[in-house]
Amino acid sequence: ANLFVSCGMFLSYDLIVCQNVLIYFAPAAVPRALAALASRLTPDGFLLLGPGEAPSATPEGLEPVAINGVRAFRRVAPPPREVRS
Repeated sequence: ANLFVSCGMFLSYDLIVCQNVLIYFAPAAVPRALAALASRLTPDGFLLLGPGEAPSATPEGLEPVAINGVRAFRRVAPPPREVRS
């Protein structure tokens, strides 16, 4: 699937494993690819990257998780929306 094209057939996933993929992307495209993967995670879903995948910063909407031997991130649930009456 093309990570950069939005398509209604994609569901949300609890776990996405991405190994030896981002190393083939141009450095400028990596944040966009990570954002696309993160957008497909359920709240509290996990993104696992292989040891060769090294994002320059923590992807937006994700927080690092300590798991030995793997770069792991958990999707942070968005803050509740303010309700105005």
